[in-house]
Amino acid sequence: MSHETENEQVDRPNWLIAIIAAFVPLAALAQAIDLPRQFGFVLYKEQVLAAVLAASMALVFITTRAVKAAKGAPVPWYDWIAAAASVGTVGYLAYNYQTITFIMAYRPTYLVVLCAVLLLLLLEACRRCAGLGLTGVVAFFTIYAFWGYVLPPEIAAQQIGPDRLAIYLALDPNALLGSPLMIAVTIVTLFVLFGNWLTSAGGTIFFTDLATALMGRHRGGAAKVSVVGSMLFGSISGSAVANVMATGVVTIQTMIRSGFPRLKAGAVEAAASTGGQLAPPIMGAAAFLMAEFLQVPYGTIMLAAVIPALFYYFAIFVGVDLTAAREGIHGLDTSMLLKKSTVLRKGWFFVLPFAVLLCAIFILNERPERAVAYAGAVVIAVGILLGYNGHRMPIKGIWRAVVSAGMAGKDIVVICAAAGVVIGALNVSGIGFALTIQLVELGATSLLALLVIAALLCIILGMGMPSTGVYVLLAALVVPALIRSGVEPLSAHFFVFYFGMLSMISPPIALAAYAAASLTGEGPMRTAVAACALGWTAFVVPFLFVFSPSLLMQGNVAQIALAVMTGLGGIVMITGASVGFLIRRMGVLHRVISAVAGVLLLIDFSDVVMSITVNAAGAGVAAVLIVTERRAQHGAAPQPATDL
Repeated sequence: MSHETENEQVDRPNWLIAIIAAFVPLAALAQAIDLPRQFGFVLYKEQVLAAVLAASMALVFITTRAVKAAKGAPVPWYDWIAAAASVGTVGYLAYNYQTITFIMAYRPTYLVVLCAVLLLLLLEACRRCAGLGLTGVVAFFTIYAFWGYVLPPEIAAQQIGPDRLAIYLALDPNALLGSPLMIAVTIVTLFVLFGNWLTSAGGTIFFTDLATALMGRHRGGAAKVSVVGSMLFGSISGSAVANVMATGVVTIQTMIRSGFPRLKAGAVEAAASTGGQLAPPIMGAAAFLMAEFLQVPYGTIMLAAVIPALFYYFAIFVGVDLTAAREGIHGLDTSMLLKKSTVLRKGWFFVLPFAVLLCAIFILNERPERAVAYAGAVVIAVGILLGYNGHRMPIKGIWRAVVSAGMAGKDIVVICAAAGVVIGALNVSGIGFALTIQLVELGATSLLALLVIAALLCIILGMGMPSTGVYVLLAALVVPALIRSGVEPLSAHFFVFYFGMLSMISPPIALAAYAAASLTGEGPMRTAVAACALGWTAFVVPFLFVFSPSLLMQGNVAQIALAVMTGLGGIVMITGASVGFLIRRMGVLHRVISAVAGVLLLIDFSDVVMSITVNAAGAGVAAVLIVTERRAQHGAAPQPATDL
């Protein structure tokens, strides 16, 4: 976790920061539209990656203190040296990469020194922007690759010299300059830029207004606005913390004023914002990495995420609705309500960039980075020519969005570079293969046990690592074992992807919960626990789509439709049991029955007959409970009707 938030950054030469920050997304944009080739330059992709990494590391050293500093303190001299060393070292490797590829096999001393300096600088940059968790993992596997040969044969690494290890980790396309960094530079930063341009054009305000118009008048309307608004904004940003800070500033206080406790308000915002990482069309950085690992179009990942994202947000929405019913919390004040027709009339054109994005991916089969470049051009056009609610996008806003994207993207670039080092260490040491064999043997005994271990590893690693880092590490360590144990590759990757995402609300780190708690004044740990309770489906659904890929759009239409209908019914029953309210307040016995019915509805087997039998039993139990509750309600004082 960084020692200094962006709002607390000290005064420094803003023009220099802006130039370095702007280079990050502009270099990615140039690569996406193949600009160098159009001007007659032929560059290795590794040169572009190294250049962007140099700028990102320099930004981290300039803008994030090694230790917490007083506001207004100047940049220490050693941070300027570290920034200069980053640009000099990585920049040299980028500029001379074509020559270096011919001599790296001979491991000249100067090249070994440069690579070692790069790795040390990367470790410190990673510590500043991601905390000790990911940094410790990188250091551990690097040391393991070097000293692991002295361990027992079952867990021993291949022996490798320090010169070869340094060059491999720093320069090989399967290590630091590998897929994670490539995705971060060429795709993720462009989607961050797209989100910033959309915000500058008024898109964030439009989506918040649209959520208010759709949900504000209903029971618990303030919290429903938070859920829908965070889902819409999260599908653009893909960042849980950015989502909380962008939408939570408004929605949290509105929830509190409408009657929701501060703890509940923070939990709703944290859980809803975290789900943005799995909400199509943009999702988070890990989704693009998954497409690269699976060697499938990003559209395939996007489609597969639809049902799990629906389940996640539906569970939060139902939880909010039933809580509002139990506590008698009404909708927003009439003075705060907006008309859907008015909002759509003023901002209908914000649909166009997403239409362009989806058409480019699904119809034109364009790469995600080129598709989002097209969508970004549309955002700029509608923002300047039309604007939202009378406010057009200023020309300066285009540049400010570019700089802001670079500032936001620097951490992602550094984190993905560090993740590449881990993958490189696993490859060169052979430990990844050895661990896979051990896990496969466990999976042969019990696939469920293997899944539970994988889930626990995700949660434990998530305590100190960002969700992207968790996914990359588990994709290298655990996913191969899951696939060899019979799990479909898409299901295996989504399994660790979901549990990695939960690092945003899982104690003790829970960055999204920390951000929400800073806006409510409640304890971060209590907020994290409450957010986990709201987002419970993310702990359960991954197990379901391992055993039934129909939840990932794999199968015929009938199977998928049945899985969706029974899944939604199961979510209602389990959430009702958790809240203690369905038709009316429920006692312990009825809550247990509701939970049992929900579990039976959620269970989905690859055997269609067995699934239908179990789901029918769950539907029967649920129907009996609902009828019983309705009859009991008629004989008691009136209760609020369900508002789903």
